[in-house]
Amino acid sequence: MKTPDFNAKNCFSLIMLYPQTAKALNWIKDNVYLENWQDSDNIAVEPRFFKDIYSGITQAGLTIKAI
Repeated sequence: MKTPDFNAKNCFSLIMLYPQTAKALNWIKDNVYLENWQDSDNIAVEPRFFKDIYSGITQAGLTIKAI
């Protein structure tokens, strides 16, 4: 089974997004604004913004897996 580009964990008040591949990290750098306290290895996303991020990930042909 191929490694997904992203793993996502629903923590209810936040959704944690974990890039797993170089393509995923590049997508994050090009498409997601990170606050100073965040890094590109584990991204905290408010649930209201996750739908748009999910859509962008899948439209880019990347895969995401719930963990």
